[in-house]
Amino acid sequence: MKQDYDIENLEQLRQADTNLREAISRHLQQMPQLPDDFAQRLLRRRRTHQWRKLAAMFVGFLLLSGLTFAAIQVVVRHAEPTANEQMAEANSQLLTPNSSLHSPVRFDDVPLDSILSVVSAHYGKAVSFRNDEARALKFITTWRPDAPLTDFIERLNLFDGLRLSLQRDTIVVETTEGKEEAE
Repeated sequence: MKQDYDIENLEQLRQADTNLREAISRHLQQMPQLPDDFAQRLLRRRRTHQWRKLAAMFVGFLLLSGLTFAAIQVVVRHAEPTANEQMAEANSQLLTPNSSLHSPVRFDDVPLDSILSVVSAHYGKAVSFRNDEARALKFITTWRPDAPLTDFIERLNLFDGLRLSLQRDTIVVETTEGKEEAE
């Protein structure tokens, strides 16, 4: 009897397996069929989509770089006044009738040529550069218009490689580095 029971279970399992296979095949037959070129079209769409992503990232990078560059330029231009702006400010301080000639004038990173043009105009002196290198030297200094010119010249002479002297009505400027090398 035990053998009969095992055979019956085996028959029931086979019947259940057959029923399941038939149900699956009926379900698959009811599903719509995919076209033969479906896989090719799907791959083509993916490639196009990838190119579009890449192009969008590139355009975004260019846009971000341009905005960063523009922001840096705006900050740099407005952060530091140019030498001409500093000269105009110093001249306006000197030339306004209400300004006091006792207030100091500060020069921040201004070429020596520009500094001496303001100072020489105040004292009524001319400026003569014996070396063109001295014109472009930039200084951070303060000038007191109420102090004698010789005091200002002595302070500038403290800088290495620079020699200023007052000869009659002319401030003479020369660099000393070239002379030391020649000797």
